[in-house]
Amino acid sequence: MIAFRDTAGLVSGVVMVRPAAYMLISLLDGTRSKQEALAEFAARTGARVELETLDVLIEQLEQALIIDGPPARQALAAMSERPAAHAGSAYPAEPDELVRFLDDLLASDRSPHPPTPVSGLLAPHIDLRRGAESYAMAYNSLINGLGENDTFVVLGISHAPCRQPFILTRKPFETPFGLIEPDLDLIQELVQGCDFDPFQDEYNHLGEHSVEFQNVFLAYLEQLAGRRLKTVPILCGSFHEAIIERKSPLEIPGVASFLSALRAAVQRRPGRVCLIAGADLAHKGVRFGEPPLDRELLGQLESADLESLRHCEQGDYEAFFATHQADRGERNYCGTSAIYTMLHCLEGPPGVLHRYQQCNEPGEISTVTVAAATYYRVP
Repeated sequence: MIAFRDTAGLVSGVVMVRPAAYMLISLLDGTRSKQEALAEFAARTGARVELETLDVLIEQLEQALIIDGPPARQALAAMSERPAAHAGSAYPAEPDELVRFLDDLLASDRSPHPPTPVSGLLAPHIDLRRGAESYAMAYNSLINGLGENDTFVVLGISHAPCRQPFILTRKPFETPFGLIEPDLDLIQELVQGCDFDPFQDEYNHLGEHSVEFQNVFLAYLEQLAGRRLKTVPILCGSFHEAIIERKSPLEIPGVASFLSALRAAVQRRPGRVCLIAGADLAHKGVRFGEPPLDRELLGQLESADLESLRHCEQGDYEAFFATHQADRGERNYCGTSAIYTMLHCLEGPPGVLHRYQQCNEPGEISTVTVAAATYYRVP
């Protein structure tokens, strides 16, 4: 038997199907009609399945909320807020304990940060404890440079497959400090400006941590500031095809229209919008299906990462992206699209790279690299 589990959390438990049913379901990938799927199934197995039988199977899976259909869409629409999926595991779920946790994390950074208003921020989305140094430097710079910012465009990464280059949600995000509300007006401007459905893969927001972790810091900042802050939660899809084909991400369908709409929306709100790229960098070593690392390989990785970050710091999004095209994406960045999107929408002087960090596993057999950078507004 094959077990289906909804990692987004729309439905709990598992749904069991027979291997033959699983094979048939896997053929319904959006590239075939039901008749074509049945013909392919017959060619592979020699068994014939009637269309009526397939329709019954689809209906059963739709009612179980395992496949995208009207019941699953209705269940998603009925959710008034996006739950704090990682509270109690990645960070404390109790407000007072979370305050102490974040206070301690931020206190680990004793660097001076100017009170200059921030327009953009590069922060990790790795586990808060592993990436503490970079999180602290990024968010301390934002705490000092909050300025008049009242809306934060949070650019996370969709770790789950998606059909569109960007994914929106209008749902407020639950945090231990309360709800972080969305900027519905700005979201609507993005909807009207892009040429695809940015809610097609909205399910991906439910279990995704890359936006959630940034919203935890923003909810904390909201308490410090004593005023309401809003967010625009955006999950970015992969730009890998542009890396392999050595073309600009703007040539990927949907990317140019969305970035144009986002840039225009930011420009209509001068001094009030801060972009945050919740992005990790390289993923190398045994954990990612590669040979173990050593000090020499880690040094080479650092040099390559710092070259990418040099262009990132300068705000040169095409040069940043070209460094990944040069090595055909072999560093396995989990943040390229979020960083590119932020840089494309920023205006002003170059940023400041605060920290580059290699989060090595014991024995240095694997690593995830992260960084912290801040982009300040023109005085």
